Amino acid sequence: MVKAELIERIAASNPDLSGATCQALVNAFFEAMSDQLVQHGRIELRGFAAFSVAPPSQGRKHNPRNREPVDASTRPRIKFRPSSALVEAIAPR
Repeated sequence: MVKAELIERIAASNPDLSGATCQALVNAFFEAMSDQLVQHGRIELRGFAAFSVAPPSQGRKHNPRNREPVDASTRPRIKFRPSSALVEAIAPR
């Protein structure tokens, strides 16, 4: 699903909202999430997932083509942890 499909789905399930309003809501939601992650905050959407920023990996890696050592990435990573309800919905026991 891409953002346009998400907006269409929200508009279809809420006929009292215009497409432009739904688009503004989705854009505001993603902007708020992005701002929180940029500040290295945590986002917890109960029943769905949690997002957080992980520190960069430490140490040295090697280039698999020539086996030369290279520095590990210094960029932080975004972690996604699904809720147990989402995991159960995807793969019931």
